[in-house]
Amino acid sequence: MALDAPAFAQLSHDQRLDALRASQTAAAMDAAAMDYGHTLGIVRMLRAILSRPAVVPPQLLPRIRDFARAVYLNRGVHDVETRRKLVPPFSMAELRIAALAAQAAGADFALPGAKLEFALRALEGPFFDPRVDPQRPRSEPRSSEPLPEAAAPLELVPFSGRLFIGIADEERSHPLAALAQLSASQNRPVPAAEALQLTGGAGPLPAFGFALPGRVALFAAAADALDKVRTAGALSALADPALASDLLRCLPQHRLAQLALREVIGRQSEGLDATLDEARADLVAHVLAADPRLRELGLLSARCQQLWPQFAATLWFLSQAHLPSGERIEEERQRATQLELWWFTGKGALSERHEAGRRFLSADPARFQKAASELLALLQDIAASRDLVRLRDLLESHASKLDAQWRNDVIARLRAAGIPRRVALLPPRLEPVLIEGKEIDAQARPVEDFDAGILREWAAF
Repeated sequence: MALDAPAFAQLSHDQRLDALRASQTAAAMDAAAMDYGHTLGIVRMLRAILSRPAVVPPQLLPRIRDFARAVYLNRGVHDVETRRKLVPPFSMAELRIAALAAQAAGADFALPGAKLEFALRALEGPFFDPRVDPQRPRSEPRSSEPLPEAAAPLELVPFSGRLFIGIADEERSHPLAALAQLSASQNRPVPAAEALQLTGGAGPLPAFGFALPGRVALFAAAADALDKVRTAGALSALADPALASDLLRCLPQHRLAQLALREVIGRQSEGLDATLDEARADLVAHVLAADPRLRELGLLSARCQQLWPQFAATLWFLSQAHLPSGERIEEERQRATQLELWWFTGKGALSERHEAGRRFLSADPARFQKAASELLALLQDIAASRDLVRLRDLLESHASKLDAQWRNDVIARLRAAGIPRRVALLPPRLEPVLIEGKEIDAQARPVEDFDAGILREWAAF
């Protein structure tokens, strides 16, 4: 889904140029972040082949293009959710055919003094052998480029090797800023800018926003677009039918409150375990969601506050669609969700209900709050004592195994409703306005040709 940014034109001339320069720095940061393992070699090989599409066999071109899209969207050859290596839908022999044809047509493989055949042999394992670079590294390269400065309402946030440019959403920022001030007045630290979800399919919290000390800016267009294309439909397909319409009406409030409570107040870390951090952030949000002060701040109406437990239950149910094939869960966010499902079900806060051959999760509000408080207290105690043995036993016993029947049921219902499991949101491209080769202004344009945009960005690699 290509996003637009109509608010960009409303910025001042200097702010538009600031954003353009920041985007140019962001491109350099992207190139540095891709330089891990054999990723750059794979990108350059795909770029060269796709720069000469006319000479690639027609039955092969769509498969190479699909793989290039996956590499681009995942910013490498590993799935951004599972961190597992992507599997190309073509063989080594087919890759060689396409590469040799592109070379004969004049494609640039960025191989000064080296032969293409040697490059192909060197990349055979990185492309096709699951034992070579089987998982994405936890720590990726960072650019040495200095970060540009920008004045409000622009926000520049370095995250996971990339630079994100946002325009503050004053309407939504107001209640979140009030919440941040309330948090500070109660001596709760407000986290630094670490709350950006990178993709639209990244599990049960696909919120696009970031928290800064004292204020919060949202990528409102991304959040709204994602909810319209995916979350709203998923609620209709998976929520308790008696509550589905109310949940849809409350979705904007729930999404904003979820971001605020989870990231502005709930996010904390002692560096002990990422799953622990994810679960605690969730639980802080669940505990505070019942606070009457949220109504005073304008974050939640009375009805939406009542529905918070059911909102959480439905998103937990939806999260099953993102679980991997097989029987084990390794990703931290998914393990945190699985731990909460086990705990809340065992405490009677969640129950499975069936209607017309379909299953739903129902939440008991009173038990929900009690269960959230108890699990949060348990995890806080583990964190305070740094009891890794206790934590690993808890996660191994109750957060590492999935219910394949649940997962397959959710996937089938989403597919039947025409709802995608994952959504890629393409931010608008910032382009210079030139007169006689001089940058005099900048404009934001939505992506119109996805494949051409990939090649344009990869040209810097």
